[in-house]
Amino acid sequence: MRHIIGPIEDLFQQEYPNYKPFPFAAKRDIAQLVRHMLLSEPLVDEFAERFRRVSAKDVDTLMQSFLFKNCSKRIELPDTLAAYA
Repeated sequence: MRHIIGPIEDLFQQEYPNYKPFPFAAKRDIAQLVRHMLLSEPLVDEFAERFRRVSAKDVDTLMQSFLFKNCSKRIELPDTLAAYA
């Protein structure tokens, strides 16, 4: 990936030499943003198409699934992490 975003990293370092976000530095931010933009923008129309005929009631139902009370609690992961802490 360096050969693809290397020029962006170089320009960023030149223009903003004091930008050093903790803990991963600017290279991670740059790589993440480039990946997100390059991978997500071409999919916007396809994603929007999936909601073309969704009613307001259906949107409300979908949104309800994101309420904290409707989330599933992951038990195995916290138990595994606690065992090795």
